[in-house]
Amino acid sequence: MGDEFVLSVGQAHELEHAFRRNGWNASDVKVLSIGKNLTQVREFILGRAEIKPQETIPEPPPLFLEPVGTITIPALAGRFSAREKFVLNYGRKAKWGVRIAYLGGDFQNRFGNTVEELTAEAVVSYVQLMYEGFHDSILASLGNRSDLAVFLRQIYWLMGEQPNGESGTLLADGQKNIFYTLGLIRAVAVSWGACDGGWKVRTCLATDWHDRPDRGDQVFSRNPA
Repeated sequence: MGDEFVLSVGQAHELEHAFRRNGWNASDVKVLSIGKNLTQVREFILGRAEIKPQETIPEPPPLFLEPVGTITIPALAGRFSAREKFVLNYGRKAKWGVRIAYLGGDFQNRFGNTVEELTAEAVVSYVQLMYEGFHDSILASLGNRSDLAVFLRQIYWLMGEQPNGESGTLLADGQKNIFYTLGLIRAVAVSWGACDGGWKVRTCLATDWHDRPDRGDQVFSRNPA
């Protein structure tokens, strides 16, 4: 018989007990018997092989900003006064033009004296937030480029394209349309108030974590010239 392997009844019982103790089942034993699997196990027992955990490829993080589209805003000439343009205009006495139902006090204080001159034609991209985030995270995702800021008159032009909350580039379902002004210090949020029949405009510091954008909001940024 020489070195021929013979499995005694005692060894068979010993192996069966070991398999049961370690949670093996019949399918596991069958796999162990296939091909050279036992050879590989023996090499490990003899110290000539090692077991390395299988490397898993981590799943990519969920997309934070989902691209939606772009819009070209034409060159806008003439003097633009934020105080003259961003005015309350809603209800039965509303005049022709952009309906605005709410202006946050901070918006009036910060931008009431802002006057803008000619702005060149600009391509503006808009993306959708896939989950709630902070302004600094959004700006970082957009590259923190100083030229991604949108002028107030460009925001007003977009509102003028949907003066009564019609469907269009701006969300008009209560979700916020978010813009970052020059210097990327402040964010301006524009949303349609269906109950009030007008746009709501407010602003906050880009570092303000209390007033953070919600999932589904849109963020606008100018493309590099």
